[in-house]
Amino acid sequence: MAFFDLIISGAAEKFDLGDKAESLLSTLLSVITDQKSGGFEGFLDLFKIANAEDLVTSWIGDEDNAAISDEQVKSALGDEVIKSIASKVGISEDKTVSALSYMLPQVVDKLTPDGKLLEDKSLLSKIGDFVSGVGGKV
Repeated sequence: MAFFDLIISGAAEKFDLGDKAESLLSTLLSVITDQKSGGFEGFLDLFKIANAEDLVTSWIGDEDNAAISDEQVKSALGDEVIKSIASKVGISEDKTVSALSYMLPQVVDKLTPDGKLLEDKSLLSKIGDFVSGVGGKV
């Protein structure tokens, strides 16, 4: 899906992920849309709880996307989620965290057009075909 092509190609090149970049993005989108965890809003709340609210605000708003550190990603998502993502994609946890640090600001920015959170139904329709096409599960 052209919507995410630049993110995928950038991560693939920067972190030497090859075709695993697409799988990583698909897995990330599955985590973002997990209704058991509160969906997209619940996902963003994890970063607010981890004292990264200013970063999230920059990703959603019109300003430049602020970078997030590996430590902040680990703090927000927690060890279990990182391990699960790394295992599903087949890359190391360290590489997973670094690639997620790269992807997150761009993904959240793309999923918040006009600086607004999409309703879950709109969000799922926007990313559903991509996630199911890569073998992810929404």
